[in-house]
Amino acid sequence: MGEAIARRKLLTMFWNDIKYTASLVLPDMERNLIRPPGAVAERTLLSRCKHCGRCAEVCPAGAIQIAGPEKGIHYGTPYLQPGEKPCAMCLKCIDVCSSGALQAKKDGEKYIIGEGKINRSICLAWNGQFCTACKNACVLEESAIEFKKKRYPIIIREDKCIGCGQCVKACLAPVPAIEIYPR
Repeated sequence: MGEAIARRKLLTMFWNDIKYTASLVLPDMERNLIRPPGAVAERTLLSRCKHCGRCAEVCPAGAIQIAGPEKGIHYGTPYLQPGEKPCAMCLKCIDVCSSGALQAKKDGEKYIIGEGKINRSICLAWNGQFCTACKNACVLEESAIEFKKKRYPIIIREDKCIGCGQCVKACLAPVPAIEIYPR
């Protein structure tokens, strides 16, 4: 039994080294997934994550997904698709992460998981209809969405939008007019 554990530990270390080395030579892989709150830098996350999946198990919103083989080097690591299942920012994922891949912020620091962008060609308000759904859905105390000329929604980037995806889910357009991108 002890030999099997030692072998597993060695293989895990070897796999983490391979992922880290690959991340150094594949710069386009730097940040193409949206990570859960508290995620460390991408290369560090790839080497630290134990692929245990506990972060996804405790997520009450079901927002955390575990990357499958199609995600290449990111296989087994947590990511979010805020447009499909928004992050509730409960931070339970950080509490169960024993590897340090997800870490608590210091008091006063915001958890930023992405940044929202409004596609004006799809947005109902930008196309003549009255709509405030995105602003109403913003979970922040001081909304990240403001209205230009009291009618057209814009996302204020400077330390306001956290990329949780609540506005995307609330969008009333046939195809959501807001997309969340990695920051």
